[in-house]
Amino acid sequence: MEFPKVTIFDFDNTLYEYGKAHNAGTNALHDFLAKELSLDIKELSEGLEISRQKVKNRLGSIASSHSRLLYIMDFMQTQKSTQSATIFLESEQVYWRAYLAKSKLFEGVHALLTTLRYAKCKTFLITDLTSNIQLRKLAWLGLERSFDLVITSEQAGGDKITGKPQQMLSDLVGEIPSNSWTIGDNDGDHLFPDKTLFFKKQSNGAFIKKNENRYEFSNFDDLRKQVT
Repeated sequence: MEFPKVTIFDFDNTLYEYGKAHNAGTNALHDFLAKELSLDIKELSEGLEISRQKVKNRLGSIASSHSRLLYIMDFMQTQKSTQSATIFLESEQVYWRAYLAKSKLFEGVHALLTTLRYAKCKTFLITDLTSNIQLRKLAWLGLERSFDLVITSEQAGGDKITGKPQQMLSDLVGEIPSNSWTIGDNDGDHLFPDKTLFFKKQSNGAFIKKNENRYEFSNFDDLRKQVT
C-alpha cells in the first residue's frame, strides 16, 4: 500500500475507547447530582438525557451542542432547586475528571503516529467538540505534540457534517494530496472522500478491504503493517 502524504485522524472512539470513559464520567456525575439534588438516579438519568436532546435540537451541528455543561445547566434549570454557578461548574468537572481517569489510548496508536512522523507524513486531527476539553484529552493521553495541526468544530464554526472543519483545513494547508488517509470510527469521518482512503476503526475484527477506498480494522498495529 502506498505511504500517505497526509493522514487525517478523528479523535473520540478512534484513538481511545469512548464508552468506558463516558460511562465512568456519567456514573460519577449521576452520583454527585443525586446527592446534591436529592434525586433518584433513574429520574436523574432520564432528565439529563432529555436535556441533552433539547440542547442538541436547539443548537444543531455546532461544538457547543456536545457540551456536558450545557446539558447539566438545562437539566438543573428544570428543577426547583437554587441555581448555582458553582454547582454547574463542579458538576461538569466531576464528569470530566472521571472520564479522563478512564481514558486510555488504543494499543498501537503511538507506534502508528511515530511511523508516520518518520516518513514525513503530515498528521492532522479534526474533531467535533469544544477546544478546551479536546486539548485536555490530548494532553492527558500524551498526544499534545503528535499532530501537525488540530482543528476542533468550535474553531471551525460547525461540526464535520457542516463541512466547515474540512474547509478550515484546506484554507490552512492547501489542497489535500490524492494519496492521503482518513481514520475514524464512523462514516462521517471519511473526509475528502475523492482524495483519501478511509480506514474505519471497529471494536474487533481483522484488517479487511471493503472497497477501493475503504478498509476496516480494529488494531492499529495491523494498520501500521500496511505501510511498513
